[in-house]
Amino acid sequence: MFAVVDIETTGGSLKQGSRITEVAVVIHNGTTIEHRFSTLINPETDIPSFIIGLTGITNELVENAPCFKEIAGQLLQLLDGKIFVAHNASFDFSFIKAEFKRCGIDFNAEVLCTCSLSRKFFPGFGSYSLGNLTKNLGIVLEGHHRAMNDAIAASEILEKLVSERGLEHTLLHRSVPIKNTEIPYELINKLPEVPGIYFFTDSNHEILYIGKAKNIKKRVTTHFRNNNSKSKKIKALLHDICYMNTGCELLACLLEIQYIKEYQPFFNRAGKSEKNFGVYINANLNGLLGFTINDIAKASLKPLRYFGSRKAADEFLSHITAKYNLCRCINNLENYSENCFYKQIKQCNGTDLDSHEKDNYNNRFNDAYFEVVDDGLHDAALAYPMADNDEWVYVFRQNGSIGYYFGKKATTFNTNQIISVTFLKNHLESHRIFNSFLKKPSARRIKIVSDES
Repeated sequence: MFAVVDIETTGGSLKQGSRITEVAVVIHNGTTIEHRFSTLINPETDIPSFIIGLTGITNELVENAPCFKEIAGQLLQLLDGKIFVAHNASFDFSFIKAEFKRCGIDFNAEVLCTCSLSRKFFPGFGSYSLGNLTKNLGIVLEGHHRAMNDAIAASEILEKLVSERGLEHTLLHRSVPIKNTEIPYELINKLPEVPGIYFFTDSNHEILYIGKAKNIKKRVTTHFRNNNSKSKKIKALLHDICYMNTGCELLACLLEIQYIKEYQPFFNRAGKSEKNFGVYINANLNGLLGFTINDIAKASLKPLRYFGSRKAADEFLSHITAKYNLCRCINNLENYSENCFYKQIKQCNGTDLDSHEKDNYNNRFNDAYFEVVDDGLHDAALAYPMADNDEWVYVFRQNGSIGYYFGKKATTFNTNQIISVTFLKNHLESHRIFNSFLKKPSARRIKIVSDES
């Protein structure tokens, strides 16, 4: 449950003695308003003229209004146990907290700012002030700078935020008061000292963070010895820690990437947003050979080369196309046109070629092909002994795909005798990890064979 709050004050500085002149609270469940409360407040100090001009709240208007301590109990009841929401929440929260402190009440709450969250969820607006943001989002705001009107507008922004990303994802952006600074040994003590992956989850079983480790227990402990804001917030939201024993560091690294990309945990930044593209061979109807770029997740064939973004793939293929005087249309960098710009400036021969010219064109393509092919994706296999039994983990790359299975110790990897193989989704980062382990002196490389050999 949310308590959407807006206040009006005598000024913008607590240090200079500014006080609250009006407060409004809208109780909201994420989709609809359930209750409204507002009152003028006697600030027990004069209201400056420029503030009167901004809000319309005069000294005469608040003269007979209750002071904050008279409504503190009612307000505390409204706010207690709810997430404190406001536009520029740090301002409203600091004033509310200060007023409660004057009454001898140590108020604290989880806080969600509709301004900062709108910057993340709705990027591209020139201004995120309440007045401008409501206009951009199609929200009607009448009587701006009166507490209830602004609180209702902020609650409508909250509805749009929840609608955009869902309630659970929205809640992850709240700031959480840190009450317990102790390391959660009751959760850590159940963890094994083996290589693997660990998952931090909240009370709703949502995954907050995914990590890998050579020693799960030791690595998790370091999270809570850190005093940075990320570690504090994770600890405040943490409900449980789950783990997966992978048997070796390599498999832990590979599976971590897979799970991060699948679940998109809030506190994982690295590895979440990577998009993987590949350059493939593309045969033209006129008998001309060319290249094309595809999302590797949607392609069934092994790409000639991997790229982390579509832009990087486009830039590379444009370079290759120009270097070998290939056609941008055939390479799917441009839509085919009789008035092709590159043909006009004689940087492309176009697609209307005779048989001799076609042979010359395909020869140039073959020269380009050898530059495009990424030799870093050759077939290979590695073996790691399991830490707690006689089984071994075999991780291999074959035909551009990475897979793994468990078996007895062996010196060869027979592609035709494997019964149960788990293949990973084809992410660029997975190949980078596999290649890095191939270079490690400790890696146990094994020979790939087949029955035909």
